[in-house]
Amino acid sequence: MNPEQKKLVEENHNLIHSFLHRGKLSEADYYDLAAIGLCKAAEAYNPSKGYKFSTLAYRCMGNLIGKEFRDSKAKKRQGVVLSYDQIVTDDITFLDTMESAKNTENEVVSRITLRKLLSGMSPKQREVLCLLSQGYTQQEVAKLVNTSQSWVSRVRIEARRQLTN
Repeated sequence: MNPEQKKLVEENHNLIHSFLHRGKLSEADYYDLAAIGLCKAAEAYNPSKGYKFSTLAYRCMGNLIGKEFRDSKAKKRQGVVLSYDQIVTDDITFLDTMESAKNTENEVVSRITLRKLLSGMSPKQREVLCLLSQGYTQQEVAKLVNTSQSWVSRVRIEARRQLTN
């Protein structure tokens, strides 16, 4: 990080505590991830974009901690097979929990396809797709995950190719 970015992190260090307090997260468990997120935000921050640093910092901290939650859940979920008639709670089945009764099959196929795509990707590739889906540009994503814009583009193109096949 350059001196400006370091100063930005030092001046906004309180955002870590604020973020963890707002999310009711343990500082002992998540402080390090939130600090990394704050540093990534400082590296990616561009005042000319028109958004506040705190907004980007919260997003970066949330992305890292959310990724940690997803990764830990994925480890627990490996090998789980879902069926339409699987009982989720009481007498409610998996099918009953689907958002739309009209396109349930298409929704399930789409979710399975997406889940299959994401399971075949590295955590860094999944993070790239997540950031792109949140509206970040390829250049911004490249800075946030510390890689090149061309690699981000290749990840996006390969994901699109797999989803359309």
